[in-house]
Amino acid sequence: PPGNNCQAPPQHRQLSNLTIGIVGYGHIGEHVASRAAAFGTRVIATTIDPPSSPPPPLAWIGDDSQNPRLMAESDFVVVACPLTSSTKDLINDTLISLMKPDGVLINIARGPIVSEAALYQALASGSIGGAVLDVWWNPHAWNQQGAYGPASWPSQYRFDQLPNVLMTPHSSSHTPESRQQAALQASENLNALALGLPLQNVVRGPQ
Repeated sequence: PPGNNCQAPPQHRQLSNLTIGIVGYGHIGEHVASRAAAFGTRVIATTIDPPSSPPPPLAWIGDDSQNPRLMAESDFVVVACPLTSSTKDLINDTLISLMKPDGVLINIARGPIVSEAALYQALASGSIGGAVLDVWWNPHAWNQQGAYGPASWPSQYRFDQLPNVLMTPHSSSHTPESRQQAALQASENLNALALGLPLQNVVRGPQ
């Protein structure tokens, strides 16, 4: 029927006093941490070669062996590590099962870092609260001109049919400023390579 139904909108949680866990504490992870801390969240992280003491604003930082602890403590898990042979399926069914029932997984890194089947099953069953996905397991076929049908989907599973998933087509970072910064970083690395200087943002290799 026409007119207002006078129903209250659903409530959502405040970020203050929640915990955000970041898997991969490089430049992106650091920027996520600084922004999260501004909302009063507790921030924790894991990375391949953690410092001996946590840098601000982290409550603690550890290596990959601490991922189970991070998953269990976090209200939001942000995946921000590079995709390598050692990080493929890093976030597997075992780690996902450790998340809080209302926990949310946010993947801004690469799809295959997270087990595709395990994440879908956890979301479909309601064993975790939700997911925000900007990256996918079939990241290029769906972006081709004229792509159509299941072969062109970003995943073999219908994440789009789940009510607890927010999806973006790997576009969350698309701003004029980010494109300019990427070009600047690439040119600076080429200059450093020519001069025999250390390179920046080196992706970790196989372990």
